[in-house]
Amino acid sequence: MKTIVLGDIHANLHALAACWEHAETEGFDRIFHTGDVVGYGAFPNECVAFLRERNIPGARGHFDDNVGNDGDESGAYVSAAFSEQERALAEASFRWTLGRIEPIPKRWLADLPFEARGEGDGHAIAVYHASPFDMQITLEADAPESRFEEVGRAAGAGVVVTGHRHKAFHRVVNRRHFIAAGSVGRPADGDPRTGFAVIEMDGEVRVSFRRLAYDVDAAVEALKRRGAPTELAERLPRGV
Repeated sequence: MKTIVLGDIHANLHALAACWEHAETEGFDRIFHTGDVVGYGAFPNECVAFLRERNIPGARGHFDDNVGNDGDESGAYVSAAFSEQERALAEASFRWTLGRIEPIPKRWLADLPFEARGEGDGHAIAVYHASPFDMQITLEADAPESRFEEVGRAAGAGVVVTGHRHKAFHRVVNRRHFIAAGSVGRPADGDPRTGFAVIEMDGEVRVSFRRLAYDVDAAVEALKRRGAPTELAERLPRGV
C-alpha cells in the first residue's frame, strides 16, 4: 500500500497544485495532509477548496484551529525555537488570514479532526499536525529515544506522521516509524522546492521524500498582490 502525506500546505496553492499533479502521475492508494492548511500563503480559501474537492483527509493544525475558531493568536510559537521575528511574522500572517477567510472554508478548518488514521498491510498509520498531545510541540529528528517512545505509545500506531516543523525526516525507534512530512507550502530547510512524503507498506515500511520545482515566483507575486506581510514574500524563495 502506498500512502502520500502532504506536509503543512500553508495556503500555497501553486505548491499544492504541483504536488497533486506529481502525486496523481506517480499513483497512490491513499493521501493525507498534516494540517496548517492556511497561514503564511496567499490562498487560504482556494487551498481549502482544493482539499475539499478531492476529499483529502488530514489533521487540524494550530493555524487551522485558531483561524477556524476566531482565536486570539496563531498558536505557532509555543516552541522556544521561534525567534521574536518569526513570532511577529506568524501573528501578522494570522491576522491577514483571519481577515480574508470565507465562512465555508472557516467552518471546514474548525471541523478538521485532531488526528487522521488508516490501516493497511499490517501497519496502522496515525497522522498529526505536531504530536498526539497537542498542535504545537512536535518531534525533532535528534530527540532522545524516550521522547519517540512516549509519542509512539500515545499514538498507538506503527507509523506516526507529523508536520509543523517544515523539515522532513524518518527515524525508526523500537520498530516504530516516525516521519516528519516537511512542508508543501513553506519548507524551512533552505530548499524552496515543494514536496511530500511517500510511505510504502508491503510487510516492510519504506519511506522516501519527493522534492519538486514549482512556480515560486508566481507564489511570491500573489503574496505581494494580495497585500500579505512583506517578509513572507522575501522568505519563500530562500526556503526559510
